[in-house]
Amino acid sequence: MKSWLQGQELEIPAEAAGHVCGEDGNSPFAVEDTEAQEEEWSRWQRETEMISGAPESLQGEMLHRDPACRVRFLHSAAGFGPLNIAAGEADLEALGFGQMSEFVSVPAGFALTVLYSARMPELALYKQSLLYPAGSVLTAAIVNTQQGIGIRMIPEL
Repeated sequence: MKSWLQGQELEIPAEAAGHVCGEDGNSPFAVEDTEAQEEEWSRWQRETEMISGAPESLQGEMLHRDPACRVRFLHSAAGFGPLNIAAGEADLEALGFGQMSEFVSVPAGFALTVLYSARMPELALYKQSLLYPAGSVLTAAIVNTQQGIGIRMIPEL
């Protein structure tokens, strides 16, 4: 079977005829069963909403991405006291060792992220511009590093 695309003749395998050119083989446009597509889309949405391991509070957000990044911070750096955290427009105070914050929104893109000692707020322990991808949900683990303290981004799946 043959089809025309931008003035060029293309050879199309017979088994793909119904999917590419319609059942009659004459139409250069795909013939689509919209009812079947809508059902497939609905099934996909239902399955995607129930992503295993995602907290119930985030399951709806997994489909409807917004321009911000949702992030929570986990303080797992031993030897460091409570931390104040500034990430873009989000500010968290006195996050203690072993604690995890609630999710906060950070505008998508690069944002300056600073960790301060809650006991000495003028002392910046960590200062780095980090990427917060649009629509993503992350856990920012505050960890010990050779340089002292750092952040490792973990995507929520």
